[in-house]
Amino acid sequence: MRPITPLLLIPFVIVACHSAPTPVAGLTPTSIYNIDSVRIAATAGDEKAARKQFLAAMDAYKNKKDLAGSIGLFKKAVLLKPTAQAYYELGGALMEQSRFEEAISALRIAEKMQYKPLANVLFRLSAAFAKTQNQKDYSYQIDSFAVHYMEVALQMGYSHPEEFQTNNWFTDMLGGYEFKRRYKQALAAGISIKDPEQSLWQEFRDQFIPVSLPLTINDAWINSHTLDKTINFDYEKFVPEMRTAKFSRDVDKEYYYYAVLKADTAYTALLYAGINEVMPGEHKPVFFFLVSFDPNGRIIDKLAVAGQQNLSDPDKVFTMQPNFEFEVRDFKNIYKNDPDSVGYDSNTIIRTDPVGVANYRIAPSGKFEKTNAPLALR
Repeated sequence: MRPITPLLLIPFVIVACHSAPTPVAGLTPTSIYNIDSVRIAATAGDEKAARKQFLAAMDAYKNKKDLAGSIGLFKKAVLLKPTAQAYYELGGALMEQSRFEEAISALRIAEKMQYKPLANVLFRLSAAFAKTQNQKDYSYQIDSFAVHYMEVALQMGYSHPEEFQTNNWFTDMLGGYEFKRRYKQALAAGISIKDPEQSLWQEFRDQFIPVSLPLTINDAWINSHTLDKTINFDYEKFVPEMRTAKFSRDVDKEYYYYAVLKADTAYTALLYAGINEVMPGEHKPVFFFLVSFDPNGRIIDKLAVAGQQNLSDPDKVFTMQPNFEFEVRDFKNIYKNDPDSVGYDSNTIIRTDPVGVANYRIAPSGKFEKTNAPLALR
């Protein structure tokens, strides 16, 4: 078995000239693939504006299938504030436009910015190098990079190893002896360590941090805590809300890691959050889901427990006790003016009325079971 070799083996960066907006974070259209400039810019910039451009780019890329439009929007997001996620998705859009050299530049920035899951970046780098092998005089070197990134992606547990055999990006590599040999060896090594699907689940789960109990999440808590660790679209199988009923990506809401409440051999209970980005005004609706997963990452149970997805929804307050019993209280916000007539922006809440309360416990199976008595009486 070949050992995993260092990832940053390729010393050059391919820079493509293109039109882009005036930079805000210190980048220019010709420096967005310079890692030193990117790292400096990542410490500043307009994060909210960058996220807005990124979500618009994802909508254009995945829903509207407007590749050219999405590339321009991804670059706008990078210029406002560079992130690993924006570079990773930019690399994918560039590949679909057969702009493989520039895609390599974008993906190598995502790699150096430690995008997760890293194996997905390596898969795309392997594909991009594979598609350039017949376009340059140094085709043998390019082919070596393609095989190298394939090998390391598999050793790191890439979740869809069959794509190296079936995806058209790798057609020119499939007949090569070195590809066949190292594919077989790397696949065996990766599976012997962990199943690819299990690897993806573990990477997702490990982004959540433990939290002390008891825990109460209400409006005051939400207003005093910042959510800044976004969940990448690569993990959308664990966050079903990322997809709408039409199976297109829901880019109206952004999702965030928050906490692991309990992890044992039977289940893992996680809290993740969402923000409704399309609502007007400075204060966007924030909401939380409590979700239990089995040891393979399949959802056992799921419940909306805190905040509100839309301003017309009940406002939920969540309290979890150390014994993993919890309650969800619903409140109705009463506004100074009728929201149906004047909307919610700048419409003052004059009171909050209780609507109801539900009590639960997390059963040994990971299911959320209703109980009768309030927490204070148990």
